[in-house]
Amino acid sequence: MESLCDAAKVLKSNGVRVTPARVVLLEALHSRRGPFTAQELHANLPARSADLVTVYRFLARLVKASLAREIVGSDGVAYYEMACAHNPVHPHFECLSCGRLFCLPLFREEDSARVLDYGTGHRVESVSVVFRGTCAACLANELEEGKK
Repeated sequence: MESLCDAAKVLKSNGVRVTPARVVLLEALHSRRGPFTAQELHANLPARSADLVTVYRFLARLVKASLAREIVGSDGVAYYEMACAHNPVHPHFECLSCGRLFCLPLFREEDSARVLDYGTGHRVESVSVVFRGTCAACLANELEEGKK
């Protein structure tokens, strides 16, 4: 896997045309921790580096090139994260109370192999595991409110 520090090189080696806006977007994507929406990525870009439509189009292009993953929340909102050796496939947790999406620890190697075995005989292009429930912070708030 190539170094992710050189965004232009990563784009070029994956057949994605290199432009200044795309380099800025890929660098922003690599600097993010955890899943984010296109709007969140756009809000954190340097001024005038890309409009929101460009962000959406570029994220779609990265997903198609397997350089980003898309996780769709129960509300239909798409979240994105980089897809590379530095961020292997892992499960997520969506809080149905506050709406946040959290990264969960990687499956153990033997668990990952079992999950992928379900696709034997087929061409698996993506895997998404999302647990849904109430996060620890929302549970604590519920308990605190119950004491009042």
